[in-house]
Amino acid sequence: MRKAKDLTVIAIESFIKETGAKGRESHISDGKVPGLSLWVRCGPRVTARWKYTYRRSGENKTFGLGNYPAVSLKAARERAGQLRAQLLSGIDPREEERKKKAADEQARAAAAHDAITVGELFETFIEAQKDNWSREKYRLTEPNRVRRHIMPILGPVSVEEATVSDVARAVKPVWLEHPETARKTLVLLGQFFNWAMAGEEFRKNKANPVNWKLIALINGKARQQGGHRGAVDWQQIPDLFAVLHQRKGTAARALMYAILTNVRIENAIGLRWGAVDFEKGVVRYLASEMKVKSNGDFTACLSAQTVQLLKAQAEENEVFGRNGGGYVFPSGTKKGAHITNAFLEQTMKRICMEQRLVDRQETKRAGAPVYPTPHGTARASFLTWVVDNKKDKAAAELNLHHKLKTKIEDAYDRADYMEDRRRLTQEWADFCFSKIQH
Repeated sequence: MRKAKDLTVIAIESFIKETGAKGRESHISDGKVPGLSLWVRCGPRVTARWKYTYRRSGENKTFGLGNYPAVSLKAARERAGQLRAQLLSGIDPREEERKKKAADEQARAAAAHDAITVGELFETFIEAQKDNWSREKYRLTEPNRVRRHIMPILGPVSVEEATVSDVARAVKPVWLEHPETARKTLVLLGQFFNWAMAGEEFRKNKANPVNWKLIALINGKARQQGGHRGAVDWQQIPDLFAVLHQRKGTAARALMYAILTNVRIENAIGLRWGAVDFEKGVVRYLASEMKVKSNGDFTACLSAQTVQLLKAQAEENEVFGRNGGGYVFPSGTKKGAHITNAFLEQTMKRICMEQRLVDRQETKRAGAPVYPTPHGTARASFLTWVVDNKKDKAAAELNLHHKLKTKIEDAYDRADYMEDRRRLTQEWADFCFSKIQH
């Protein structure tokens, strides 16, 4: 077999030109380095690529060395010489290249894994945990609290490198001014880092940077918050109802319903028509819908005024075609959703500011006006009215879905309290509507 000639740049350029003119693929070997050849392909444009061919375990194998002229003749010969040296050492170049690529890919993946930021991974965590929050409200409020107060500073930091100092710096503003918000924020953030250290091990450093004692040392003592949610003084409830009755509308009726039935706001705004029994004058809530699930299912008693209010709301929903989702108090802007807690809060505050209704006790404590909230008014105002007027305290506790305090009371069949609860509910409604002329 005739030995191939040593390649030159002139010979290569001439061969490429001739092959391109013929329009079919061809190759030329280099006599100086056995196994090295240049393959020319014809297509929309003519391309040339270096290849090194060798025999291993009875099989012909090819190793690409790159395109010409990006890889020059000299460079191709040097690389082919290196591969030949590997073969003489018992190393298969293709297998070695495969191992190197796998190692490089693993290193890149590890680097990307270690470089993922708190902000990026937090969203993955929330998606994984979305079904663990039994109440829709928490699926929004809990993550948003962390996004708002923590992520502007901690978000760009890598999960692996996040420290207690980073967390303390991120939470400091809210730590000093709103300690309860800081507490709730850090609870979820601590759960996030525990999750990051388990499973996929996004954090090999097994020290959770949410360390309360160290954060307190770094940020200093938090301001004592204290106090309770603002509530309308029970003597002023009839004044509030007079205003709400005039306003009508979904928000006003939702507020009135919450106050009349003493349910938590999320239970009021999330009420569906299927839970309302007009014939028996009750609303039934499943234990899974209640904040304290261990207290079981809950039946809210409806006063005569509440029944009228709900029927008026049903008529309004029908007129405006807002029955999507089956909600009693539907959103006016989002189809198939209920009115939001935030909207009720805004409505309540606006009315209280207009009517100059403040929580006198909390205002005195805070040294600044504390406006009543829907939650505080629906529950605290009612219970204060019960205590001050020496009403049935046991029935009131059950209306609030509280457990009775003594074992004897707790063992008492709650069904026996229904008449007492109905009577108390109607007395409360009569008082609430006492300044409304029928």
